Amino acid sequence: MKQIVKPQYSSNEFFVLENKAIYFAKENEVLDCIKIIKYSNAREIYISWFGILLTGGSESTKPYNECFFGILDSKDSNLGLDESKPIYHLIGETDSNSIESTSNNRDSNNSLSTLQVFLGSNTLTLLHYSLLDSSLNIKLECNSKESKEILEKEQAQREKQKEQDSQTKDSTTSTAMLHPILEDNELKCPHNGVVKLKSNKGKPFKSKGIPMVLESDLLHSSIVGCPNPPTKRQVA
Repeated sequence: MKQIVKPQYSSNEFFVLENKAIYFAKENEVLDCIKIIKYSNAREIYISWFGILLTGGSESTKPYNECFFGILDSKDSNLGLDESKPIYHLIGETDSNSIESTSNNRDSNNSLSTLQVFLGSNTLTLLHYSLLDSSLNIKLECNSKESKEILEKEQAQREKQKEQDSQTKDSTTSTAMLHPILEDNELKCPHNGVVKLKSNKGKPFKSKGIPMVLESDLLHSSIVGCPNPPTKRQVA
């Protein structure tokens, strides 16, 4: 049976105080961390579930219970956690057959996790949970090899994305085309306005004695005397 992600949120489901917001989750609800953070438009957002503020916990020290978090219980319990309090299960990879996500991520293979919260017979599912950022102020204290691997994978993916973004930016800058400047250093727009061509990226330079300008400078040149100036300059 597929779990359907909540498609939208209502302001009535939030309690907002200054730059903080609390979302009141319902039983067996499936939430998208990315969407709820964007919708709240608050600096900090928390989740309240059955009157309990979800803040995370420590990882179970019991064998075969890695990636389960909560309040450590000294009593003899299966998970080594206080089962009267919320218990968090961190899942490094989303099972697309059981959870249907409607969010549009830039990278469908990202390393964000799924976090399931259990309380009694109820389950709250949080998609696209960031262990690195402690999404929704739910902080999980990782101790096992398995949970630390999830954290390291997310960190590596983020660094990779930063590097790719940087390379894309550098590539765009390096492929800027060059265009000759007219002798009077001016171009006329269709409305007889004057386009002032100035080099904003560095000192003036020439190619075979012809003054040149970067396309990026041309696109951001000012137009003087035009009754209907365009928002963008186009290069023919």
